[in-house]
Amino acid sequence: KDGVIYLHDCNTRSGPFPYCEHMRHGVFSVTKSLGASVAMLRLAQKYGPELYDLALSDYVDIQAKHDGWVGVTFSDALNMATGVGDNQPRPVEPNVIHGDEDQAKFDKFLEADSAASKLAIAFSYNNYPWGPGEIARYNSINTFLLSAAMDAFLKQKEGPQADIWDMVVEEVYRPIGVQRAPIMRTIEPDGGKGLPIFGYGLYPTIDELAKITTLLQNGGRHEGQQLLHPGKLAEALY
Repeated sequence: KDGVIYLHDCNTRSGPFPYCEHMRHGVFSVTKSLGASVAMLRLAQKYGPELYDLALSDYVDIQAKHDGWVGVTFSDALNMATGVGDNQPRPVEPNVIHGDEDQAKFDKFLEADSAASKLAIAFSYNNYPWGPGEIARYNSINTFLLSAAMDAFLKQKEGPQADIWDMVVEEVYRPIGVQRAPIMRTIEPDGGKGLPIFGYGLYPTIDELAKITTLLQNGGRHEGQQLLHPGKLAEALY
């Protein structure tokens, strides 16, 4: 509140941890908001909000055995409303998002190391009878596909050395005082950097969480500089 963090003691199974401000936390699916969504908002600020309507298939080589990914946009993937998944159709209930991760296939996705192996599992999911943008089904494969698409988009704009997470850290996190932002990436057989998974895997401190969420509450603006697209951020927070 007003720039001051009020924090409980950091109690662990081995007793109090004395350095609460340095303790990192796995925020799991909050990574979808503080990672993937922030990346989209930064790209939209740099290159225009039309980014949200781009087709995933123009940036990722789709290898599914069905045409369910046709017409799926960056926005659909961010909203996890791709229309792709294995959960049996149910009646649509207002404000209820059913899961699509509670199965052995997603365990294989978690265990897969490389981007190629994770994408192969993502493409093994079936096609729902509805189209993209209609019904949200919770599945981190959607966010990972978005990571691959955003990274490819950025490389087209800024060259092969560009990296979607490095861009977020350099252009959003560090300007607000977050100097380090460890995130889980794929493990590539050639020793390459790997893609940020984005469905999970961000490890912030409490201080970093406060700075990032303050930026979001301030409309993506920091010290007079617009870091994130204000219109799309307002839509996300509605």
